[in-house]
Amino acid sequence: EAYELVVGKSGVKISCSSSSAVMRALSTLLQLIVPDTSETSQRPLSGIPGFVVGGVHIKDRPRYKWRGLMLDPCRHFLPMEVLRRVVDACAL
Repeated sequence: EAYELVVGKSGVKISCSSSSAVMRALSTLLQLIVPDTSETSQRPLSGIPGFVVGGVHIKDRPRYKWRGLMLDPCRHFLPMEVLRRVVDACAL
């Protein structure tokens, strides 16, 4: 699930080896997108501002080989069907 995300003047480049890593890289990229508030960013016809992403170079990977999940059925009642679906999803 490791990926490398590079944003520069030439565009966005994502390097990874799995589809889950692509999803994590895209999730990170979405968090970096902000509205362009400069006066020159207004589109001439709609007047809607565009969006920008600052230049960045990110190398990310999981710290551990496993992922964890905590369920707290003591505070919030969870039906057995929901618990089974969550455990099945974690097994993927």
